[in-house]
Amino acid sequence: MTREPDRHLTDDEAQRLADGAGPEDGGAAVHAATCVACRALVEEYRALGEALGRLEPPPLPAGFTEGVLARIDERERRAARERRHALAVLGGIGVAAAAAFALAGASEWVPLVASAGEALGSAAAAVRVGRAIAPHAGPLTAPGHARKR
Repeated sequence: MTREPDRHLTDDEAQRLADGAGPEDGGAAVHAATCVACRALVEEYRALGEALGRLEPPPLPAGFTEGVLARIDERERRAARERRHALAVLGGIGVAAAAAFALAGASEWVPLVASAGEALGSAAAAVRVGRAIAPHAGPLTAPGHARKR
């Protein structure tokens, strides 16, 4: 971004110069070199940055690490519990489906499974034909939903 030459630096521009902004500064360095007020502002930010850099980081509160690790452990235990519940529900659904198939008898569910298998086979054949026709085509998109590049 090119700046107006007669405009003083903003705080953001002065901070970037104090932090060592390169040639993409939009002329801010040239202005700061010729404007006493802006050069002083850049130097104030540079001095502030140096002073902050000399400060010692404050010590962590007592038990901070243990508290963070305890929260992580609790989150992991909760996720494991949710996974166990999901697996139990899926297992129950599987048992119920098996019982329903057994109670219905083979004459009821075999035709259903056979037609599902045929539908899957037809879909697989269509995919193979599509790949043979357009081997390098990308994924299809719905009309009006062009892919972003």
